[in-house]
Amino acid sequence: MRPSLRLKAALGFAAATLALLAVQAAGMRHWAADLEGRLLGALVTGDMHSALHWYQADPAALPPFNPQAGAHLVQEPGPDSGAAAKVALPETLRGLPPGIHEVPSVDGGALHVAVGKLGTERVIRVYDFRQYEDGLGALWQRAALAIAALVLAAGLLGYWCVGLVGRQVRDLGRQVAALRTGSTRRIAPGSAAEPEVIELAATVEAYHHRMQAMVERERAFTGNVSHELRTPLTAILTTCELLEIDKSLGPAARQRVEKIERAARHMHALTHTLLSLAREDGPRAATAIALRGAVNEVLDLHADTLQRRQLLAHVEVAPEARVLADPSDLHIVLSNLLDNAVRHASHSRIDVMLEGDELRIRDQGCGIDPAALPYLFERHYRGAAEDGQGAGIGLHIVKQICDRNRWEVRVDSEVGVGTCVRLRMPVHRS
Repeated sequence: MRPSLRLKAALGFAAATLALLAVQAAGMRHWAADLEGRLLGALVTGDMHSALHWYQADPAALPPFNPQAGAHLVQEPGPDSGAAAKVALPETLRGLPPGIHEVPSVDGGALHVAVGKLGTERVIRVYDFRQYEDGLGALWQRAALAIAALVLAAGLLGYWCVGLVGRQVRDLGRQVAALRTGSTRRIAPGSAAEPEVIELAATVEAYHHRMQAMVERERAFTGNVSHELRTPLTAILTTCELLEIDKSLGPAARQRVEKIERAARHMHALTHTLLSLAREDGPRAATAIALRGAVNEVLDLHADTLQRRQLLAHVEVAPEARVLADPSDLHIVLSNLLDNAVRHASHSRIDVMLEGDELRIRDQGCGIDPAALPYLFERHYRGAAEDGQGAGIGLHIVKQICDRNRWEVRVDSEVGVGTCVRLRMPVHRS
């Protein structure tokens, strides 16, 4: 699961704050350590020079000789340590040359040692600043806790800031999701919205109006075409009905009239379906349809093409199989799928099989490039093997009808082997 924008912003604020404070703290610590070293060095050097002048003026004040250190040695107590505080001295004091040194203590930490010469005598003064350094370390620990608190505060601030804008964007998204075609409702970003959100709302609303105008034009065109087609189709159907009662027609002519009538009724149903799709109507009234009969009816419309191309349509659908659907919807779906199978079959057979709730239409044609499969149901998409046939809207209409009826349609294909269309819909057997 991808992290939200608020979480990313909070982590970004916290990381940026941490980086800045870490760089600042590192610089301050380096500067403090350098300053501390110089101050302590100056303090020890000044104290040692003062002591040597004092010992030179008053030899009786010279501290006692320490055999371990090989010098006159005195321990100066550190800050807040008391006058009698003493520490265990390391054995390395004997070999130290004159100057200021920092040596490790026996019981941990470091001691500052000043070594001086008073004639032939060595004088060592030991300074214990560990309590001061411990206090400075505690100060740095508190500074680290303060940095952690600032990082947390920066993260919370970033989370709150992005949430403030995010709430406005989510509100805008809910308003956009509630928009419907034909709605006059406007998008209201709110008086407290940020200028960028207000600009985004205006852009989305303008785009919605453009899309709405385009949809209205398409609906008007589809409705006009469907309406205008009804008149000639009604005339064709009426003529077919009159010819059917004409006693002078022979059997062959009567079959042709029946085929024309079926095609005209199919066109009449198609205009109704297209108009319904343009209006975005829901599922239409369903009736129980014999699936085998519906398949055979569509195949009869392609009988001449099947005979001319010497194709055999093999149907394995149980006679008792029934589908609850609108007859026009089912006829259009089967007609488009079977028409594709007939046009692309290059061998002698087309198989229509029902397995469970899945109707399979398989041809042994040239197959479809795997790269083209995701685009088959897009409007006006035509594969490389179409040879100029079709407008690329048949499968798009099939997908629209299937979505409206909550059917599932998918295509499996292998180049050089053939294509299998799988149509899954509720099938009842009675």
